[in-house]
Amino acid sequence: SSINQNVADIVIDMLMHMVQRRNDSSCTSEIKLLDPTCGSGTFLACALDRGITVEGWDVKQACVDGTKQNLEFFFGESSLSWNVLSCNAAEVSSSDGDDH
Repeated sequence: SSINQNVADIVIDMLMHMVQRRNDSSCTSEIKLLDPTCGSGTFLACALDRGITVEGWDVKQACVDGTKQNLEFFFGESSLSWNVLSCNAAEVSSSDGDDH
């Protein structure tokens, strides 16, 4: 089951606040959210909606495909601000490429 949208919004807002306080900046363009178990992409979508670049991974191909469909529907297929991969997050380093 996916996480509740309201809960995801609260978590993303808390993370943004913590990062901005730590960096003493309100610039979200330097923030990148890494989601090692992206599921349906709820956290990724919430972060993208706030202008944060995101990268998600999941070991289940069905989750990756669903996340890609969700993000493409809401944010556009040509978006360069998100990347979703099918893999074990424990074996991944953040990519610089665009592997939608």
